[in-house]
Amino acid sequence: MFRRPVVVRRAAPLLGAAVVGGAAYHAGKSIARNEAQGASQDDALASMQAQQDQLAAQQQQLLQQQQMMAQQQMMAQQQAQYAPPTQAPPSPAPSGMTDEKISQLQRLGELKQSGVLTDEEFAAQKAKILAS
Repeated sequence: MFRRPVVVRRAAPLLGAAVVGGAAYHAGKSIARNEAQGASQDDALASMQAQQDQLAAQQQQLLQQQQMMAQQQMMAQQQAQYAPPTQAPPSPAPSGMTDEKISQLQRLGELKQSGVLTDEEFAAQKAKILAS
């Protein structure tokens, strides 16, 4: 009898399983990393959207303030346009100092300096001259 040679087959190396397992590990890790980045990107996008919303609200407030200021200026111009003209202040009343009164006061001053009139008499006479 003729014998066939026995061929010993070795089991498939575990290398293939390791490659598949390693590839799956790295793929899972990559997916997890991408998801984490996606989540952080989503957070960043949400933050940017919130900032844009806040800026839009601020711009809206500024626009409203500018419109209010423009309305106030227009109203002020209209009021100034239709306001009655301001009148010049009245001229001061004449002081009533005539040349005659000035000469009388000068004579009173001379009398006081010469000692003929006391301070009280001088003040009384001066008041009479200025009141007339």
